Amino acid sequence: MLATRVKQWEQELVEKGREEGIEKGREEGVLTGEAVILRRQLKLRFGPLPAWADDKITQAQREQLEQWSERVLDAKSLDAVFA
Repeated sequence: MLATRVKQWEQELVEKGREEGIEKGREEGVLTGEAVILRRQLKLRFGPLPAWADDKITQAQREQLEQWSERVLDAKSLDAVFA
């Protein structure tokens, strides 16, 4: 009986780990997609991106990427997007 219960706990832990891994992968995928779109918008609007801008995008969290993606619509310069 105890061995069966331990086996069940083990299976539950494995499943929980798998679900957490899938969720983390989704979050990383969304973050990567937002960064790709922002880079494309910035290049179309301001030309080739300098290394500092690319670095900021690479290190940004999702909320920051979203904010910059909105700013690119009205910004007069690349610096203004990241201000």
